[in-house]
Amino acid sequence: MTPTPTSQIKALARELGFDELDRKILSVLIEHYDGGPAGLNALAAAVGEERATLETIVEPYLIQEGFLKRTPQGRVATPRAYEHLGYRAGGKRSGAAGPGSDQSSLF
Repeated sequence: MTPTPTSQIKALARELGFDELDRKILSVLIEHYDGGPAGLNALAAAVGEERATLETIVEPYLIQEGFLKRTPQGRVATPRAYEHLGYRAGGKRSGAAGPGSDQSSLF
C-alpha cells in the first residue's frame, strides 16, 4: 500500500506530537461528553470531520498510544488523555478558574 499525502502529513505531525484534530477530538470528548462514551458519528459531527477520517486516520493512533478506548457504548477518553491535555477529572483544565478562585468573582 502506497502512503497517501494525507497519511504522510499525519505521520510527520505525529512525530512532533498531537496534531490539531487529535487535540480537538479528545477535548470535545472530555468537555462535551464528560470523557465518553460517545459515538463516532457524534464525535465526527462535533469536530466537523467525516466519520471515515476519524475511523481510519485519527482513531487508530489515539487507541494505539493509549489516549482513547473503543467500547461497545462508544469512544472513551483515557486517564492518559486527560493528563496529556491538562484536564482533571470532570473535564476542567488544570488551573482553570472555578468557584472559590480569585477570578470567579470577576463576572
